[in-house]
Amino acid sequence: RKKLRNLNPEVGCLENIERLNLGYNKLKELPSTFRNLRKLKSLDLSNNLFKEIPNEVFDLSNLEVLDLRYNRIRYI
Repeated sequence: RKKLRNLNPEVGCLENIERLNLGYNKLKELPSTFRNLRKLKSLDLSNNLFKEIPNEVFDLSNLEVLDLRYNRIRYI
């Protein structure tokens, strides 16, 4: 299985998506357009290469579930 290293900024066009699983990739950051996913309720970013919680997720006011397990985050 090929792993994603980055996301196309056009992911922000998925404005009506409610669940997104991006686990088990090699992501280190999210594009700024990710903030447009305002209806997102569940986001799986587990098993990636994030060193900190991506700022973009703080703008997702409907987010109920955020999975950041098994990343490189040391401080919250």
